[in-house]
Amino acid sequence: MVAINPILAQKLGLTPAPPAAQDAEPATPMRQMWRALGRVADKAAGLLVSVLGISEEDMDAESLIEGGPDGWVVLGLRDGSSAGLTRLFLFDQQLRSDLV
Repeated sequence: MVAINPILAQKLGLTPAPPAAQDAEPATPMRQMWRALGRVADKAAGLLVSVLGISEEDMDAESLIEGGPDGWVVLGLRDGSSAGLTRLFLFDQQLRSDLV
């Protein structure tokens, strides 16, 4: 018996995409980051990346930068409406070396 996987069929363009739900809540920032990491690695560096984990913690930015893991890349983001950093992303040594 041959079964058709609806998700794969949609990805291959064999079936139309389901209409977007009108009352669906937008994805959380963590979910958006999870999705974006793979796309960025593919588009920017041609890497096939699987995100195994992502976490969010509330910490003081200065103490995190000073006492963070050695060799990790710290990417600081700021909101244009306020001074200072609003988010930090830390990338481990393996991802850093893959990107370089």
